[in-house]
Amino acid sequence: MKKNNFKHLVGIKITYNNCDEIQNEAMQLFMLAMRVSSAKIYSQHMSERVKRGLQARKERLAIQEQSR
Repeated sequence: MKKNNFKHLVGIKITYNNCDEIQNEAMQLFMLAMRVSSAKIYSQHMSERVKRGLQARKERLAIQEQSR
């Protein structure tokens, strides 16, 4: 689904003649929402991993400095 496909959703009651088209469009929008949600969760997970990695590195460097 392309971004510009959203422009015609305003006229959904006028342009869609049967239930199959509405169900198809709804399914495409649902799948798009699920991909966005999944990408958000993955992004948050990776962000937390990076933060934990940076914190661990800082702690290792601090321990090395103390041992010198």
